Amino acid sequence: MTPSTVSNTQPAADTARNLVDQGARAAHATVSQTRRAANHAIDSAADDIADAGAASSQTLQRALDRTQQFGRHTLEVVRDGSQQLRLKAQRATDASADYIRHEPIKSVLLAAAAGAALVVLGSLFTRARRAGR
Repeated sequence: MTPSTVSNTQPAADTARNLVDQGARAAHATVSQTRRAANHAIDSAADDIADAGAASSQTLQRALDRTQQFGRHTLEVVRDGSQQLRLKAQRATDASADYIRHEPIKSVLLAAAAGAALVVLGSLFTRARRAGR
């Protein structure tokens, strides 16, 4: 290189160095700002989580109370339904017994017809099942 080329490249090298230094300082400043913002966000989130934890404990207790109330109510409904079903079954049994007492011949004929219908249905299903194999 000639002396004039070296003297021409020196200002360019200095400018490049200055630009690199400015870029490094700007990057460092950006990283510092980002770190501060992230720390602030983490602190804020931690505070929000602590507040939510206290609120969720109360909410969880209310949900538990409601669930217990619902369970008790459901148990009562099932008991009432079971009792009503027993009463209906008893009434049906009593009505059947009364019908048999008052109409014994019709009762026997109805029972025989129902039995015959079941036998016919059973044989039809058995044949259809054998034919399907």
